[in-house]
Amino acid sequence: MNKIQLDGQWELFPVPLEYSKFDNPELLKSSGIVSIQAAVPGEIELDCAAAGLAPADPFYGMNADAFRKFENHSWFYIRKFTVPENFSERAELVAEGIDCCAEIFIDGEKTASCENALVPHRFPVALKPGEHEIAVRILSARQEARKYPAEAGEWPQNLEVFDRLTLRKCAHSWGWDITPRFICGGIFRPIYFEEVPKFRIDPVFVRTNPDTPEGAANVFLFYRFHEPENSGKAAAIRFTGKCKDSRFMKIIPLEGISGYASINIKEPYRWNIAGYGEPNLYDLHTELLDKEGNVLARREDRFGIRTVSFDYKTYRFTVNGKAVKLRGINWSPADAFHSRIEKRMPVLLDKLTDLGCNIVRCWGGGVYESENFFNFCDEHGILVWQDFAMACGLYPQKGKFPELLEKEAECVVSRLRRHPSLAIWCGDNECDQFYVELHRPPESNRLTREILPGVLMRLDPDRPYVPSSPAVEYSGIRPGETPGDPERIFVHLPERHLWGPRVNFRSSYYNPAEAQFIGETGWHGAPCIESVKRFITPSAQRVDFDNVQWILHGSDAFRVGNCFTQRPHIMRRQLQDYFGRVPEKLEDFILASQLFQVEAVRFVVQQARLRGDINGFIWWNLADCWPCFSEAIVDYFNVNKPAYYMLRELYKPFAVMLADDGVYAVNDTGKAVAGKIFCNSESSETVFDFTVDCGMCKLPFDLPDDDLVTVRWESDGGNGVNHRLCEIPQADWEFCRKHLDTIFRYSGKEC
Repeated sequence: MNKIQLDGQWELFPVPLEYSKFDNPELLKSSGIVSIQAAVPGEIELDCAAAGLAPADPFYGMNADAFRKFENHSWFYIRKFTVPENFSERAELVAEGIDCCAEIFIDGEKTASCENALVPHRFPVALKPGEHEIAVRILSARQEARKYPAEAGEWPQNLEVFDRLTLRKCAHSWGWDITPRFICGGIFRPIYFEEVPKFRIDPVFVRTNPDTPEGAANVFLFYRFHEPENSGKAAAIRFTGKCKDSRFMKIIPLEGISGYASINIKEPYRWNIAGYGEPNLYDLHTELLDKEGNVLARREDRFGIRTVSFDYKTYRFTVNGKAVKLRGINWSPADAFHSRIEKRMPVLLDKLTDLGCNIVRCWGGGVYESENFFNFCDEHGILVWQDFAMACGLYPQKGKFPELLEKEAECVVSRLRRHPSLAIWCGDNECDQFYVELHRPPESNRLTREILPGVLMRLDPDRPYVPSSPAVEYSGIRPGETPGDPERIFVHLPERHLWGPRVNFRSSYYNPAEAQFIGETGWHGAPCIESVKRFITPSAQRVDFDNVQWILHGSDAFRVGNCFTQRPHIMRRQLQDYFGRVPEKLEDFILASQLFQVEAVRFVVQQARLRGDINGFIWWNLADCWPCFSEAIVDYFNVNKPAYYMLRELYKPFAVMLADDGVYAVNDTGKAVAGKIFCNSESSETVFDFTVDCGMCKLPFDLPDDDLVTVRWESDGGNGVNHRLCEIPQADWEFCRKHLDTIFRYSGKEC
C-alpha cells in the first residue's frame, strides 16, 4: 500500500490559555503566535527543550518542574505535504499515537478528533493531487480533564492527580512513584496517509483446538476480508503455511465476508516457552481469490501452535499440556517520553533473554507496547501478561469513560490476540486492592467485571482473564460495616503484590503462606555513582534524603512528604535496619544500597523458588524510564545494577540455593542434573559432587560457618554462582565493603 509519510519536521505553535479562542489554523495564523520546530514522532516537552523555551535536559536536577508552566497550553502542529498524481482518493489518515485529546484539520477544515492516547486512530480522507496542509491541535490535558469533575466514588493513588482517572492517557505521565510528570503530550508515534485497497484482508487470528490428539494439531483460522459494495468478486480464500518441513494449504469457498477455516496439521512444530522447547512459528500466507483463481488481495502473518490454560485457584499456567514454572519481570515503559521507547527497546528486550525470563508483565500504568515488543516475545518464547491500561485507582463507572475503555479494548485485543506469546489479559493494576483498602467491594467494578470480559468474549474468547492484579474474586465488603484490616482479604489471594513495610526482607510478609503467584515485589538500589552524577547537580551529590532533587528523583513528583513515595527515605530505613547505620559518603551509600538490593533479591527469590507451590514470580521491575532511585535492576542509562546479575543467577532453570537451613538444588530443566559444587570461604575450599532429579531437593552437605561463603557449580544442567552472607542480627558494613568485589562477583557481576 502506498503511503505519504508525515514524520519529520513540523511547525509547533504554543497557544496559552488566554489565547484559546485561536482554535483553528486560520485564526492561529493571525494571532501573532510564533512557532518553534517540532519533531514527529516526538513530545511537546522535548520540542520546547530543543527550542530553548525550557531546560535542554528535562531529566537533570529539578528541570522537570520547569515544564509545568506549559500544562494549560494547547498546541498546533502544522506542516505541508504533497499528494502525488497516482495516490488513490480512497485513503486513511493513520495516527499511531496522539497524546491525548486532539483535533485534526486538513486545508483548514476540521476532519477528525480523537481522545485516547493509548490506541492508534484511522480516519477516512479524500485527497486530490497537489499540495495540502495538515494541522493537529493538541488540547491541554489538564483543561480537558476539568470537563469531567471527579465524583466521590472515584479515587486515585495520589490525591493530587484525580485528572488521570477521566482521560485515556498513560497513567504514569501524570506523575508516579517511578516517573516524573510530563502531560503536554504530542504526536509520539508515526503518522501518515495510507491508501485503502479495494480488496484487503484483516490479520488472520489463529486458535489452537485444545482437544488436538498427540502428534497432530487442529487449528481454526478466523478471517475477515473487505471488498467494494456490490462487487461479488471474492470467491475463495487460500491459506498456505509452513514451519521448517511442516506445510499445509487449504482453499475455502466464500459465503460471507468472515468465517473460520479448520485445518489439521500432522506432526506440527509447537510454540513453546523458553526452557520448555523451541518457540516455533508458522509463516502464514493468505490470498483472496476470484472465481478464476486470480489474486485480489494477499497478506502475511505468523502464528504459533500452542495451548495455554490457567488455574484460577493456583495461578498455574499449563502450556501445551505441561505445567510450567514462570520466572519473569515487570515491564514499564522504556522512557517517560514515549516517542523514545522504540529506540530504547532493543537493548532492554535482550535483557529479558539474558535474565532467563519466560514471562514478562506489561504493567497497567504504561502504554500498550508495539508489534516489535510482541514479535520479540513470540520469537523468544516469553509469555506476556498484559494489563489493560488502568492502575491504582477507582475509575469512573458511568459517563464517557466506560465507552472509551470499551473501544480501546476492542482495538487492543484485535491487534494483540494473534500473538502466541500473549498468555493472559488482566483488567488493571492494583485497582481491586484499592477498592478493598477503601472498604468498597471490587466486585462492583463494572469496568473489569462487565465491559472488559464482554469484549474478550466477543474477540478473544479462549485466552485467560483476571479482573485485576492482584484479583479479589469475592471480598464480602458491605458499605457501612466496620472496615477491618485489608490484609484479612489479601492474605488469602493466590496472587500477591508484596510491598508492605519495605524494610526487612526477611519478614514473613515477603514469604506469604497462601500466595502461589507473586506478580510484584521489589527492593531498592541506587544507580552507580557515574549515573547519579548524570542527573543530580554537583551541589546535591551528597547523602541528603530531604534534598528536593533526591525527593523528585525518588520519585515524589508532588513533594507531598509521603515516605512510601520517597525512595531515598525508604532506602535510609532499609540500610539503618540492615547495617545498623547509614553510610555518610555518597559512594558508600550507593554501594550499600546496591548490596542491600542484591541480598533482598537473593533471599526473596530463593524463598519463592524453594517453595514448590509458587507457580510464578515476577520481579518489579526491569528498567527505569527516567533517572531515579528505584527498585529497577537496570538504570535509565542502561547500566545493570549488581542485583541484575544476582537475579540472572537465581532465574537459571537449574540453580543452587544457599538457604538458612542448608543447601538446595532447584531443577526445572525437565531432566536429572549431575555436576560439582565448588565451595569457598575464609576457612576452607571444598568440592562436592551431586546428582539431582527434577524439582527441588536438599543436598547432603553443610556449608562452613563463616561470614561469607561463595559457591560455584558446573553441571550438565548449566553453570552458576551464589553466595551466603551472615547478617544476624545485622550485616557488618565494614566487612561487606571489604569483600564487596567478591560478593558482587559471585552475584555474576564482572568486577
